[in-house]
Amino acid sequence: MEISVEEGLTDVKLSHVMDTDKAKVDLGSILWDLVDAAKYEEAMVEIQNSKNKERVTNDCMDIIPVLTLKLQESEDILAIECLEGLLVHVSNVAKVKEVMIVFLEELQAFKGKENYRALLRPMQVALKRQVSRNCSPTLHCWAFRSVLDHMARMELPSDYNLEGRERKLLDAAPAVMALSDHLQCVVDFFKVFYEDIILAKLIFSNKIPNTNFFMAKTLLKLFDKPLTFLDVYSNKKGDENTVYRTSSKLIIMIIRLIKNPIKLFSEISYKTSDPKKKNINKKENETIDKEGEFESEDDEDDDVAELLNASQTSLATMYYCMFSQNMSIESVPCVYSSQHKFLSCLPLVCTLLSKVEHLAMHKGVLLARSLITHIDNRSMPAACLDSPSHYQLSKLLVNIMTYTENKEIRLCALSFYRTYITKLDYDAVYRLFEYLLQSQTHAGFLGFIITEIKQNSLLSLKEKRIASEFSDGFTKGEDLSRTVPSYSKFTGQSLWKLVYLACHLPDGERTDFLECGDKVLSALNLVLFLLIRATNHLQKQQQQTSTQQTEQPVTSLENDEATYSQALHQSPSNFSIHQSAQSITFNPPQMLQHVAHLRKELLTPMQRGLQISREHYELKLKDLSESSPPADGNKFDFQVNVSDSILPGLDPGQEKKVVASALCRFDLINCVLARVETAATELMATFTIMAK
Repeated sequence: MEISVEEGLTDVKLSHVMDTDKAKVDLGSILWDLVDAAKYEEAMVEIQNSKNKERVTNDCMDIIPVLTLKLQESEDILAIECLEGLLVHVSNVAKVKEVMIVFLEELQAFKGKENYRALLRPMQVALKRQVSRNCSPTLHCWAFRSVLDHMARMELPSDYNLEGRERKLLDAAPAVMALSDHLQCVVDFFKVFYEDIILAKLIFSNKIPNTNFFMAKTLLKLFDKPLTFLDVYSNKKGDENTVYRTSSKLIIMIIRLIKNPIKLFSEISYKTSDPKKKNINKKENETIDKEGEFESEDDEDDDVAELLNASQTSLATMYYCMFSQNMSIESVPCVYSSQHKFLSCLPLVCTLLSKVEHLAMHKGVLLARSLITHIDNRSMPAACLDSPSHYQLSKLLVNIMTYTENKEIRLCALSFYRTYITKLDYDAVYRLFEYLLQSQTHAGFLGFIITEIKQNSLLSLKEKRIASEFSDGFTKGEDLSRTVPSYSKFTGQSLWKLVYLACHLPDGERTDFLECGDKVLSALNLVLFLLIRATNHLQKQQQQTSTQQTEQPVTSLENDEATYSQALHQSPSNFSIHQSAQSITFNPPQMLQHVAHLRKELLTPMQRGLQISREHYELKLKDLSESSPPADGNKFDFQVNVSDSILPGLDPGQEKKVVASALCRFDLINCVLARVETAATELMATFTIMAK
């Protein structure tokens, strides 16, 4: 009898377990069938029935997966709204932790992009039940990270390489519209907790010392992806797209939380090449316990640490919206100088410029332009170039100006770089040009830099102090150390250092003058400018000498019988082709050395190289004119290389045009070269007259 009683009890227990499992399945199946049959009101009545309250409370981990699976399959709007209501009811009744665990698991596997938004409100309802002034941040961190990770995994739409007003067409693209709507829903999800924090209803425990800063850093992450890669525009007429309005809401929320948006400058990271320094900085950042930061002690704080770790891309996009799109710009305190804001945000500009997507790249250029506009000309000292971001900025802008397909971005980058050069003082510009001449290889950009060297030299000569030094009759030994201005970098011996770098031919007479044509022409124009200025100055000095009687001639030669061949072996000091403040007396020997160097390193090799290149192309043009097209029509000797990509072969007619264009290019270089030779000869003749 005892054995039969035990067996009977076992059977009762097993039947009870089977009935319970059946009940779990039955409730999910009932709800599934009702939604599938479009009986949405009956489904809501069924789950709200008091007899099912205990089952919903205890079995939410089985019911939620069934409803989310149905949500992924549903396309009808009413069905989605019904399923959202069912999930909201479960979130209101069941245990919060169990509900959030299931939701987080379902979020990772959820595939429906549009229906995903129906999960946000149930999660919001569950988390709202935990709102208090000493709230544990664990569940909130789990939910926030899951939502942000899902946003980061979303596929980005194509920008279609649109320019100007054409970019407005992107707002009509289905993928962009879906992303904009989804972003707005996510912002609404966070807005509930933001309002509780503003009203001091939600304050996290000691793991997060500053709840406001924590929430601001969480909202900041929404500026990363996809906002960085979407078009944000607003014109003076008040036309705004959806992304602009969403971004503006986010910035207002962040500013209300932290009051001063410049506080986030402390989150900008500067890259360092020293790994030991990186580790030291990392440890310091982990141990510093200040506003918005905390000390990481165990693995449980990883979620909090991840949310407090601001992305550089998100920071860059947020400041782009503020400074370029003027969103809440009035919240920036006026005590911060324009130069401070530009130098602080320079790493963020480089972050955007390094992106391959055109919209992100364009944001970087516009951010840089808006920050540099209010900086006074020649106000940024050479010391600011100690930051590696300046050199990284130049490299990135060179790539954009030369290789980017989007014409608008190329021209915008070029315009900004011209403005950027005018904001640096002469010492900083000199240092930057010296670096670029030694590091860059693109002929077009080098030609641009060499032209800027000529312009800065001309501006230096027009300055009042330099002009007065030319006209005044200084005597040897007079102390002018206190009158030497910063722009003297582009006069005298320091200028010749840049000239030598600009005139360097990498392969001598074997240099490809067709490929390096832009650089060569700019270098010849620079030399021609200097020679003409020197000749004019010497002629003016000769006229003054002939009309005035002086006790001593203004020459550094020790006696009248000295010849220039002897003078070449002297060791003169401080020669200036423009008579800078550092060089008071005229010094012909070093000028002869400079002219001789230019003829040896630039003019003579260029004459030989151009002659060889011209003969080669003339022979090729003759062969193309006399020979018949190849039989197979596929064998071409010419290849066109653009951005390291070989374009398809050219037909004979196109080959002739290419060769003829190359010959015209050589003729142009030859004309300028002949003019430089004439100017050098004229300068030497002036030397001879003055020596007599």
